[in-house]
Amino acid sequence: MNAASNYMSGLYKKDTKVRHYIENYLAKFPKRLGDDDRLLLAKPITLEELTCELDEALGDKTPGEDGISMKCLKNLWGVCGPALVKEANKIRKTGNLPKDFQRIIITLIPKHV
Repeated sequence: MNAASNYMSGLYKKDTKVRHYIENYLAKFPKRLGDDDRLLLAKPITLEELTCELDEALGDKTPGEDGISMKCLKNLWGVCGPALVKEANKIRKTGNLPKDFQRIIITLIPKHV
């Protein structure tokens, strides 16, 4: 999780216009999570959540360095989906992001109520 945090914190440091826009946008949200939000975020990531995000992704995009398109991932989802859910929850639990995952683009996935 440190890799994602470090990446995001340094992403817009040079562009003050973008940083200002982001800070104004984020100012609308509470600075602390409520109890309900904390409980929701503490739950394991589900196959349903990842499937919903995959369904919304464009098929011809290749989000990572591995060259696997979203269309290909959708076609293989029955095989690789459960393994990715297992790995995502392992990362959440341990806080250790595998080296190979540190080279990919991370998309933040909202938890569903």
